[in-house]
Amino acid sequence: PEGIGYAALGGLWFALWTLRQGRGLRPIATWLAVFWIPSLLLEATRIAYFAWPLPNTYYAKIESRGISPLRWDSKGWLQLREWAGRLWHGWFVPLYLVGLTGTQRRRLGIGAVVVGALALSLLWPGPARLRAIWLWPQLPQPPEPYVLLRTLALIGAGLGLPLLAIGSPGGRARVLCGQSLTLGLLFSVYANGDWMGAYRWMSLVSVPASVLLAVGITSVADALERACSGAPAWDRAGWLAAVGLVGLVFPPHASQTRDHVYWNLNETTTSVRERVRYTRSIARRTFYEGPIVNLDVDQGAHLWWAPDYVEIDMAMLIDVPMSRHWYQQRDFIEEYIYVEKRPIFAHVGGWWAEHSGLRRYPAWTESYLQLPPYTDPRWDGPFPHVFARRELVLGPLEREPDRLATFGAVDVALHDLRVFAPWVAGQDGYLEAPLSRGALEGDVQMIAFLAGADRIVSWSLAPAHGLLSQDRWRPTEVALGRHAVRVPSDLPEGRYDLGIVLMGPDGRVLPAEPAEPAEPAEPAEPAEPAEPAEPGVSSPRLAVGEVLRAGIVQIVSPRGLQAAIDAARDGIDAAVARDDCDDAWARFVALKRHRPRDWRWHEQITPELHTALAGCRARRAALDPEHAAEQLARAHWLDHHSPELKRVGEPLAEAWLAEAHAARAAGD
Repeated sequence: PEGIGYAALGGLWFALWTLRQGRGLRPIATWLAVFWIPSLLLEATRIAYFAWPLPNTYYAKIESRGISPLRWDSKGWLQLREWAGRLWHGWFVPLYLVGLTGTQRRRLGIGAVVVGALALSLLWPGPARLRAIWLWPQLPQPPEPYVLLRTLALIGAGLGLPLLAIGSPGGRARVLCGQSLTLGLLFSVYANGDWMGAYRWMSLVSVPASVLLAVGITSVADALERACSGAPAWDRAGWLAAVGLVGLVFPPHASQTRDHVYWNLNETTTSVRERVRYTRSIARRTFYEGPIVNLDVDQGAHLWWAPDYVEIDMAMLIDVPMSRHWYQQRDFIEEYIYVEKRPIFAHVGGWWAEHSGLRRYPAWTESYLQLPPYTDPRWDGPFPHVFARRELVLGPLEREPDRLATFGAVDVALHDLRVFAPWVAGQDGYLEAPLSRGALEGDVQMIAFLAGADRIVSWSLAPAHGLLSQDRWRPTEVALGRHAVRVPSDLPEGRYDLGIVLMGPDGRVLPAEPAEPAEPAEPAEPAEPAEPAEPGVSSPRLAVGEVLRAGIVQIVSPRGLQAAIDAARDGIDAAVARDDCDDAWARFVALKRHRPRDWRWHEQITPELHTALAGCRARRAALDPEHAAEQLARAHWLDHHSPELKRVGEPLAEAWLAEAHAARAAGD
C-alpha cells in the first residue's frame, strides 16, 4: 500500500513542477496514464486471481482491530519511537536535516529551530531513559491537548521541513526523499506497528533515509574540511568526519542483529530447513502417503524449503481463512484445523502454544503425539515442540479384525504379514506387519526374518517406529507396521519364507497361536501384496512360537525388478483408463514399494502419475456427484494444473457457489 503513496507523492510534485515550468497539462496526463493504466490492470488481475482487493494477510485485520494514528501511546507511535532510539535514527536527525537543507545558514537555521522546539516539547514528561535517572524531575503527565498538538506538530514538521530544500542544489531530490521518508514512517504508524522486533516497516524508508544521511554526512565533511584547511576536496579532516559519522550507523544495527539471532534461533530460515528435513524424514520413515498438511509459523521459509507441503499458517500471513479470524473464535479454529485440514505435522510450542491455545482442544489430545526432539545446530540442545498425527503409525482397529496370529496370553495380535513387490539383493525390501496389543505391561519387541533353504537373515523392527511408547497405544488402534529392510548383497535369488518373532518385556519369545486358517489365495497381480500358500504358524525356522508365511518373498535380479515395475505401471494405466481411482492409487503406492527408499526415483515418477491420477479423480467427480467435492479436493492435491480438474471442477464450483449465495441470502 505504501508504494501507491510514494507514486502519488511523486506524481503530485511532478505535476507542480510541470505547471511551474509552463509545460501544460499533456505531460501530467501522460504521467497519469502511465501510473493508472498498469495499476488498474494489476488490481484487476489481483481481484480476478485472489477475489480480494487487497492482500489478505494478517494486516487485513487493521479494519477490525482499529487504529489510532494520533495517539502518542498507540502501537504505531511506540514502535516508531523505539526504532528511533534503538537504532539511533532519532540522534541522526541533525544529519538528516543537513541532508535536506545543506549548510546554507538560513535554511539550516529555520530547520534547527523547528527541530529544537520539537525536541524541547518531548522533554515533558521526558524520555523513559531520562526519567529513570534520579536527577530527572518527576513531572506530571501532560494534558491530552498538549500531546495531540505535539503529535500534529511532529507530522507537520516531517512533511514541511523538506520544503526548505526547494530552490537548493538537488532540491527536487531532497524534497522527494524527505517527504517519502515521512510518508513511510507515517504508514508504519497507520499500520499500527508490527509485532516483530526487526522493524520491518522501516525497510520502506531505507532508500530515502540512506540518501539523506549520505548527503548530510557529505555536507558536514565538506564544511569541516573547509573550516580546517580551506580546501574544497577532502583531506584528513573531511575523511575523518565521513568515516566517523558513517561508523555511527554500525553499532546499533550490529547490536540489533546480534539480539535477533540470539533470541530467534527457531525462526531463522536454516532452522526451518532443519525442521522440514526432520518432518520429511518422519513421513518417509513411516511411509506416509498423502498430502503433508503442516501447521507452523515461519511460512516464507516453509514455502521455499517445502513447496509440496500444504501450510496452515499460525501467524495468519499466507492463509486466507486464518487471516480473517482470531484464535478466540474457537469454533472456527476447531473446524478449520482439526476437522477440515487435519495437519499431519504441527510445530506448536512456547509462546505460540499459549497464544493460540491449540493444544487445549480435545482433538489435539485425541489425535497427536509428540515427536522425539531433533538436533538443530543453532539450537541449544534438542529441539522439542514438533508433533505428528497418530495416523502416521497407528490406524483404527476394525471391530472384527482379521488376524494372522494371536498371542492370547498377553493380548497381542499380528494382523497380517505381506510384501508388495519382489526384493533385490543389496537393495531395500518392503514389508508390512500390523500389530495390536492390549493391556500388557512393558514393550513388545519384533524381529522379522527371511528364511531360505540354508540361509536365515533377520532384522529388528521397532513397533510404531518407536515414535509412540507402547503403553500409550489404545486398544482400538493397530500399529501399521510399514517397514523397509536392507537385503544382504550376497543373498541368492529364489523364494524365501518371511517370518515374525515377538518377544515380551522379559526378552522371551511370545508363542503365537494360529488364527483360523484362511483359504489359499489366488496368484496375485504384481501390484498387489503377494499371498502365501498357507498362512499361520509353521515348524520353527528361527524360534519356537514364530509366525511364518511360506514363499512370500522372491529375490530377483535388478532386471527382474524392472520387469515387475513395468508391469505395475501397466496396471496403474489400466486402472486409470477404467476410472477405478482407488485401485489406481493402491497400485501407485505399491509401485513405490518396489524401491521403497529410493526417494529420488519417487520424485521422478510421481509428477506424471499424479497428473494421471488427478484426471481420474476429476472424472470420478463428474460421475459421482455425492462425493464430487472430496474427489476434486484429492485431484487438486495431486495436480492442481490438471486439465480434467479445470474442465470438471469449474462448472461444479460455479453451481456450488450459486447454492452458497442462495443459502446466505436465505439466512441459512
